Amino acid sequence: MNPKVTVPVSAFSDMHSPPPTRFYNMICLAYGADSNLFGDFVTKGYLPEMRAKDCRREYGEVHYAFNTLILPHVDKAIAQKVLHKDWLPEAARPTPR
Repeated sequence: MNPKVTVPVSAFSDMHSPPPTRFYNMICLAYGADSNLFGDFVTKGYLPEMRAKDCRREYGEVHYAFNTLILPHVDKAIAQKVLHKDWLPEAARPTPR
């Protein structure tokens, strides 16, 4: 049985994934990294439970890939400078009324 496709094949050929897909991928990675900290993603319905079941594995794959392929080429001294830099100015406090 062949399903009827109502979307042109060219819709699937773009090199960039649609924004909703990127959104779910990002929150899945966060949830996979720390399901306690990001548990609200599931309980509040932002991340479907069926997707959440695989997030730990998805995070593990990205973590392994980053540590294996990218981290060996990162300058550790520069990375520490970047991590310790204050990038945002102090927030201005509103004047009391």
